[in-house]
Amino acid sequence: FKKVSLATILSYNPEIFLLDEPTLGLSPKSRKEFIELIKNLKGTKIIATHNIEMAKEISERIIVLEEGNILKTY
Repeated sequence: FKKVSLATILSYNPEIFLLDEPTLGLSPKSRKEFIELIKNLKGTKIIATHNIEMAKEISERIIVLEEGNILKTY
């Protein structure tokens, strides 16, 4: 379902992608495939996730928020 949703979004050729917990509920194999797909997207990616390791794999810059305040940046 997530791959189909992403394919639909890609058909609009967006410049910005907003993703909320993009790998939640995926099998390890699907998770790996989806991460590779996200990594190869051209454009700005804003991802809300609790999975810092996945965020590090995908992102050039990470901002950790706590109650709306910047706690840490990578």
